[in-house]
Amino acid sequence: MSAVVRLNPHSEIYKAHFPGFPVTPGACLFQIALDLLGPQAVPDTVKEIKFLSPVFPKAEETVLRYDFEAEGENLRIRITEGDTLKARMTIHLKSQTI
Repeated sequence: MSAVVRLNPHSEIYKAHFPGFPVTPGACLFQIALDLLGPQAVPDTVKEIKFLSPVFPKAEETVLRYDFEAEGENLRIRITEGDTLKARMTIHLKSQTI
């Protein structure tokens, strides 16, 4: 599964997360992944989260691509902006979820 997310550079998040030098919080990137999976996706264990490159809000909008891939009992998530890998995550979902 893949999804495209557009971040609003005028969001209140950026006013609080480093005023004058805004950056998208890693927790927000993780929460977006969970939101894309839906309310039935409840993480049991976070195996890995690596934030490889900051996501800065652009003047217009920032476009991120989320790619999800099942790997055994785990779910791998890759977040890219254009050709740049921004973050990768591996989580284990509770058994009653997707």
